[in-house]
Amino acid sequence: METPSDFAVAAATILQGYAIIHDDVFASSAWRRFRRVVPIPGLFEAVNYGTHSVNLNRLRSELVQLRARAGSAVINPDSVNASTFLECFARYTHALTHTIGRLEELCDGLADASENRGGHTWQEYQSHVTEYERLRGVQLRLGIELNGLNASMRDEA
Repeated sequence: METPSDFAVAAATILQGYAIIHDDVFASSAWRRFRRVVPIPGLFEAVNYGTHSVNLNRLRSELVQLRARAGSAVINPDSVNASTFLECFARYTHALTHTIGRLEELCDGLADASENRGGHTWQEYQSHVTEYERLRGVQLRLGIELNGLNASMRDEA
């Protein structure tokens, strides 16, 4: 039987995979941004948006399955913290699923553009990024709340 802590660990693994892709797409360091902009042979680093899209789809699918397992978990009825944790976990995984989905859509559009198959217009891209950042903010706030509940469950044990 899975415990709330098991769900937290599984979600953290999915979150880690998502964060790696997010950092790669948005080039978190100045050096990486430079390598992506300056087309010098041997120095230029292209982003494989198509591969990221496939990986994000897999992560999203894993998260949906995890959320379903957590939703049907049997917990100790005396544990208020576990019940509250699972309620927050459902909200968090819902938000993370939408955040990953939006990044997947961004990667799809960027993959199409990089392969000259159309892709997003600049306005669509900006709109998608704005929505992605909004979803990411919701997911981050819920993640902070979830971490606090996870810590209180550990204190309870």
